[in-house]
Amino acid sequence: MSNQYLSFDVTKQSTPQQLITGRQGDSQLKFVTMLFWDGDKNVPYDLTGKQVAFEALKPDNTHIVDYEGITILDAPAGLVRYSFNEQIFSVAGTMQQAFFKITHTDSNKNVIADSTLEVTINILENRVEFGINSKDYLSEYDDLTTQVKKKFDDYAATVQDGIDKAAQIHNEITAIQKQIDDNNIVTKKYFNDELQSRDSNINNNIIESKNKLNNLDYKMVSIALTRDTNIIVNDHVINHLKLTKTNVSFCPLVYVSDKNSSDLIVQDINRLQTFVDTISSTGVKVQMLKPHIATSSQGDAFDRATYNPSSYDAFFSNWKSILLSYAAFADKNNIDILCVGCEQYLTTNNKYLSKWQDICSSIKAKYPHLKLTYAMNTTEYLSPTTNWDMIACLDLAGLNVYPKYTSNPDYTKTSPTVLAHAWSGDNHFTRINYAEIIANIRLRYGKNVLITESGVLSVSDGLVWFLSNLKNPTYGNFGVTKLAIQTMRIITDYSPAIKGIAWWGFEGQFGVIPLDSSDNSMTVAEKEISDWFSEVK
Repeated sequence: MSNQYLSFDVTKQSTPQQLITGRQGDSQLKFVTMLFWDGDKNVPYDLTGKQVAFEALKPDNTHIVDYEGITILDAPAGLVRYSFNEQIFSVAGTMQQAFFKITHTDSNKNVIADSTLEVTINILENRVEFGINSKDYLSEYDDLTTQVKKKFDDYAATVQDGIDKAAQIHNEITAIQKQIDDNNIVTKKYFNDELQSRDSNINNNIIESKNKLNNLDYKMVSIALTRDTNIIVNDHVINHLKLTKTNVSFCPLVYVSDKNSSDLIVQDINRLQTFVDTISSTGVKVQMLKPHIATSSQGDAFDRATYNPSSYDAFFSNWKSILLSYAAFADKNNIDILCVGCEQYLTTNNKYLSKWQDICSSIKAKYPHLKLTYAMNTTEYLSPTTNWDMIACLDLAGLNVYPKYTSNPDYTKTSPTVLAHAWSGDNHFTRINYAEIIANIRLRYGKNVLITESGVLSVSDGLVWFLSNLKNPTYGNFGVTKLAIQTMRIITDYSPAIKGIAWWGFEGQFGVIPLDSSDNSMTVAEKEISDWFSEVK
């Protein structure tokens, strides 16, 4: 039997802080004991003569309206117990909306309603049991007569001692709940309190898989190919690929003359083949083909979010032709994933959905086993109403994720479990709730996620800024990179919806291998990513 204690301010003055986690198939053996509070008067919310119901919209859009599971333990004290109906935990995902509703009828026969703030309910997937069916559930009002009028002993005794003492207990409950929230690791939707105990192990380079929720299908480091070098992959990269033994996300640059050009210039396909053959000779695999639109003057530093072709019809026609040729190349070379675009914010506007549908369906018709993704930048995944519809065309939603992990530039004074708060915007610095974005993608489109890029600059303030804020940064601080890798490992371990990651990059200022081309020793970051990616699924 599982019980949880929650406090609700019915006047909605308190910050939402409620979290309930269950698994598909859980039912009446899981319940919550709740204290309803009147924040205006700072006294218990009197439930005498009132009815309480639980209402929710499940991840699959079926509804719950449940009066039957409510037991009012002490009406004047605002004390209630709710036993979860089996339909609440019938489908995996995060409840779209859930709250408790309080109603009563006044002397004029008018029904007066009030409600709590929303409660977050996360339902974990049950891959073992079959026949867990989801449907609407509406309990009958008459079932309220069967509720047991039992007091919650400790709290009831406190109420009898006086309302002031009750207020003190309520404040203590609130303070304890705040402590729980402040120490909740990474995100209230995906992670559990067990992570706190893993901190010391992580700092000793011991990553335990015990009780974790996830093991990734795709683990890659990113290597870009420009047209400006005669060397496909140099000996330094080859040597370290052999050491690290990580698969590769291959990013060939596709060129435009400027941000308004509709003409696209691809590198010779034989050049791409030489790259893949060279990588394969190291014993690792190219897992993803991820073309980047670039300009001759800026290369891959070109801000693709500003790409605004003068003729969108011409662009999409050319882009479709290129992607079909890349799909054939991926199929020939046993590459698992084709990324159909990267950070092209203006081209992914929902008004171009039919263009993306045409591209993706054409690729799927010829290469049905090839997985399709698209690498969204921050602007795109923060624009669900204007830029998300193309996700429906993909096998995996792709996110380029570069959290600002901390505001403290002294990276030696932190740990991965603390940095992981950035994933849900709980570090008071990032403010981007990546976990919530992923949950909403799952709810809306039923798609899992590939982290198509994540990384940090190997500089002392790399955890603070995406690009260094130092005047003359010294690159090669791989302790910073190691911390970021450990943090992302925790995040993906406890995020079942994340199916893979492509770490950006392998060499260079964002890389994990030595900057000195003559150094064949493994950096601490390289060893960290090698140990992580060598896990057997």
